[in-house]
Amino acid sequence: MSATKKTPASIWDLEGQIGFYAAYHNNTLNIICHVIGVPLIVWSLYVWLASIGDFAQVAGFGVNLSTIIALSYGLYFIALEKVAGTIALIEMLFLSVTATAFAQHEDAIFTATIVHFASWALQFFGHFVFEGRAPALFDSAFQSFVLAPLFVLIELLFVLGYRSDLAKTVDANAKRDIAAWKATKGKAQ
Repeated sequence: MSATKKTPASIWDLEGQIGFYAAYHNNTLNIICHVIGVPLIVWSLYVWLASIGDFAQVAGFGVNLSTIIALSYGLYFIALEKVAGTIALIEMLFLSVTATAFAQHEDAIFTATIVHFASWALQFFGHFVFEGRAPALFDSAFQSFVLAPLFVLIELLFVLGYRSDLAKTVDANAKRDIAAWKATKGKAQ
C-alpha cells in the first residue's frame, strides 16, 4: 500500500472509494483507456462465466454466473449511489446478456480471452504512459476488481454535470493525493 493514501475504511463510503480510485485516474487519456477497457474486461469475464451454462431459469431467462455477478455488482453500486448505481446495474445486466449470447459462438472463449488481455494491456498502457504511475490494482485489489465499472460510469456522469459537488470534492482530493504521492516519489529517488 502506498504511504500517501490508504484505502477507505468503509466499502460503503462512495466519496472515499471514488476518491481513492480518482487519485490513480486523473489523466484524461488514461480515463478514456478505462472507459473503453473496463467494460470490455467485465464483458469478457462474463463470456467465460456464461460459457459454463445456465443453472436456473427465471421468467424464461437463463441464469448463469455472469447474471449473478452482474446483479451483485449492480446492487452494491445502488447501495453506494442510487442513480449511478441503477445505471450501472442496467449496464452490468446488458453486458451479461450480450456476453451470454456471445458465449454460444464456437470461438467465444478464444475471442473473450483476446479481448480480456488486450483490455488489461490498455489499462496498464494508460497508467504507465499517460498517468505516469502504477495502477490502483497494486494498492487495492478491491478498487480494481469491484469499483472500476462504477468509477468509469461516474466519471462519464461527472462530465455531463451529474453531482458537480461530489465531482469537485473528488477532484480536489485526488489532486491533493497525487501531489503527496509525487512528493514521496521525489524523496525516494
